[in-house]
Amino acid sequence: MKKNVLVLMFLVSVALAADRQVVTENIIVPAGDTLRFTPGKELLFDGYTGITVKGHLRAVGSKELPVIFASVNTAANTATSFDWNGIEITAGGSAEFINCVISNATSGITAENPQSLTLSECIFRDNGQWHLSIAGEIQKVTEGEPYSLRLPLPPPPPAVIPAPREFTAPEQAAAPTAPSAAAEPPKAKESRRVWRWVLGGVGTAATIGGTVSMYRAHSIGKDYDAYKEGNRGFDEAAPEERQRRYDKMRKDHKNAQTVGWSLFGAAAADFLVLAFLF
Repeated sequence: MKKNVLVLMFLVSVALAADRQVVTENIIVPAGDTLRFTPGKELLFDGYTGITVKGHLRAVGSKELPVIFASVNTAANTATSFDWNGIEITAGGSAEFINCVISNATSGITAENPQSLTLSECIFRDNGQWHLSIAGEIQKVTEGEPYSLRLPLPPPPPAVIPAPREFTAPEQAAAPTAPSAAAEPPKAKESRRVWRWVLGGVGTAATIGGTVSMYRAHSIGKDYDAYKEGNRGFDEAAPEERQRRYDKMRKDHKNAQTVGWSLFGAAAADFLVLAFLF
């Protein structure tokens, strides 16, 4: 009896070892390929490693045997946030996560395309910057509780309406020629000239202001690089401070773009008025 128990324990240990994989280099799923993980699979990531999905990733676990994405330090109970990079789904990639656990990453799951991701009963724990980000927007995820996400499909294309049948209008008699307009008075001519200068100045100022705002938005966008791994000013800050800086940067970037496009629109309207009315 004792011998049978020892054999059973050995077989269970071998099965657990087969399902556990230590990842020491980045995993890249090429476009056109599919990477699958089955129930009970456990991936433990070394520092500065993660998964980049350009093709399709399908991780399907169960409530009893979830698919686990965690830190290599989990086995020693020393895992913390920012231990590994996380899972990135590029614009051309897609992924499906069912009964999975994602923990101890710098950013849990980052998806560029809102239509590329499906989540069902997944749990996020102890991730650094965010648990889930879709198209640049951080999603509200309750840590440690099952989370599901099924984004709606894009709307169908509009119906094609056939073009109306052509017809030939009956010939009309020529309209009488209107008398030529009188010569414009000198005072009105001078007023139009002043308005041209005013509108031209306003349009030029709006164009310059829009250019400055868009350049500022571009500069803020470049500062996103400060949130990459290895930047000491970012890595040494507290998680709450990192999140506060990141949220402020995104807000400033959006405001600068809004002001820039608004000024460009005002300049375009100004020049249209100048061209057609004066």
